[in-house]
Amino acid sequence: MEMKRLALPLHEAALLLKRVFECESRDHHLTITQWRILGIVSAKGPRTQSELATMMTAKAMTISDAAERLESRGLVTRHADPSDSRAKQVHLTEAGAALIALTRERMDKIGETALKGIAEADLEVTIRVLYALIGNLDEGRAAQLGCGPTEH
Repeated sequence: MEMKRLALPLHEAALLLKRVFECESRDHHLTITQWRILGIVSAKGPRTQSELATMMTAKAMTISDAAERLESRGLVTRHADPSDSRAKQVHLTEAGAALIALTRERMDKIGETALKGIAEADLEVTIRVLYALIGNLDEGRAAQLGCGPTEH
């Protein structure tokens, strides 16, 4: 298969999902990066900014800036990591937990709309293929080009 046959629809789908998310979360003033931070910390507990960057395949500065904005809004707090005082752990506040619960409902509706008419088996194959693609690019070509993690 030619990569260009996959790249364009993949890019367009990602842009549309981001646009729809940002439209739906406009009244909460959340970017997709901020929402993902809230979601990860909500599901997995406190994480260092470095761990979040790795989990999200994002640059450390992107996570630091997003976490700082979330902290200024009272949605997270940041504390020195007990095992490494140079690292900051991101903790969810009650306000952050309430907001992520509210926005999850909206995101579920976006997911239902996006996946309408797609068979579960097709979705499973698509997910496996996308993770393989991500793995190939993270381990292979990006390293050859001297590229770091990509922004999401």
